[in-house]
Amino acid sequence: MPAKAPGRPQERSKEQGMANRPRYQVVELIDATGLPRYVTMQRIGELFIDAAWRDRNLVDGNPLMRWLRTLSTPPKTRILLGAGVQLTVRTARALVRFRREEIAKMAASWPDLPDFALWLAANPGGRNRERPVCRVKDGVVEKFVSVREAARAIRSTHDDVEKRIETFHRDSDGWTWWDG
Repeated sequence: MPAKAPGRPQERSKEQGMANRPRYQVVELIDATGLPRYVTMQRIGELFIDAAWRDRNLVDGNPLMRWLRTLSTPPKTRILLGAGVQLTVRTARALVRFRREEIAKMAASWPDLPDFALWLAANPGGRNRERPVCRVKDGVVEKFVSVREAARAIRSTHDDVEKRIETFHRDSDGWTWWDG
């Protein structure tokens, strides 16, 4: 990078200063037999399983939550990547997608989900393909028929709601977002 010109602020390229900070991990929930039942990402310091276990009796329409309700204790969690070196959200997303595909290929079901998978098939939503979502805070559940409706209700964007669901990070108002 060229040296800073005297008296002028240093300009930063997108790659340098605008990229998202590495703060994610890729995790798996493992059943009693050692089978990876769910693959997702979580922010460093926020355990996905804690949020899922807390909200399991509140969220309907989500295969993960239905499975968690059948258990007497939370399932084992394994950090696949991001324990030593944290991942950016883009990298974590790609690795979650890769791991899910890898599991489906090993189960000989790819491109379909294996029958034991608890993650939902990719559904970006859109016209005639609504993706129901909800948010939970202090035992209160707000349901939305689609990501678009949720974004409209909270005066945000479709991408923002998608990211909230994908990362399970509580938003600034303390809500945790889920499919279903």
